[in-house]
Amino acid sequence: GEEARLAVDKMIAAGRAGGVMIEDLVKLIEKMRIAGLLGKQNFDDMLKMMILVRRASPSVERAGTQLMRLATEWGVQGSKAREALKGLVPVTDEVTGKMRPMVDILVDLAKLSPEAIDKLAGPTSKAALKALMPALDSIREGMAATNGELVKGAKANEYLQRTIDT
Repeated sequence: GEEARLAVDKMIAAGRAGGVMIEDLVKLIEKMRIAGLLGKQNFDDMLKMMILVRRASPSVERAGTQLMRLATEWGVQGSKAREALKGLVPVTDEVTGKMRPMVDILVDLAKLSPEAIDKLAGPTSKAALKALMPALDSIREGMAATNGELVKGAKANEYLQRTIDT
């Protein structure tokens, strides 16, 4: 019904913004569902992360794999990557106890020094770092909005949400 139509509209908008075909987004969503990651991030947040990761990856397949690694490493309670992340920024929502949206975590990480971010390098796999660093750079350094404005930090997150809501 209406919920499915809205999801498809968001996927089409995210695909345009990230240069991703809807078929590839469907494959990524299926991989994340099989890996049990969909419950850890809501649909909008996953689409926003895919846009960010895809900006720096030469292929959609590679971007999807890198995003899966990052979501898996951050999403698993007790993983070395998650513990390192928890040492830098809040990972879970204080009210719900669920993992915070990955883009919100990136906004918080973008406020930290490069030396602080380096603490993630050891416990985080190279594939996950390949997703994390370009996405973090987009949040930190800014991305060009459709009106030419350079949006950073929380404004970048808002811009991504507006992008998929159109």
